[in-house]
Amino acid sequence: MILARHTSPDETLTLIAEQLGDDVQIGFEGLSWHTHGDILAQLSGLPVQSAVEQFVEEVLHGEHVLALLHREGALVDAWVTDDPAKDANYARPGEAFEFRYWDGTQAWPQEHLRR
Repeated sequence: MILARHTSPDETLTLIAEQLGDDVQIGFEGLSWHTHGDILAQLSGLPVQSAVEQFVEEVLHGEHVLALLHREGALVDAWVTDDPAKDANYARPGEAFEFRYWDGTQAWPQEHLRR
């Protein structure tokens, strides 16, 4: 059951929170990266539902940097990153990273990261 579904203003990403049995998964539609409500709850000290709601709101309000991996021009994955510089080192031939916020604003190089 879909708990929340949000499409970025530029329609590049769709963030979905989904109830799967006892688990809540949050990820980007059609892409492999996801996280789990129990992990967010453990990290935040909040109940699962509150932790999921908080995380989704933080993504939507540009409090997390998103890494988008493009291979030969096509988006192949996206995730929330804590270290864009480290992630950028993993690009292979034919791949390119984009680091941005939910609203599409570019987030990296470092001087562009929101505080």
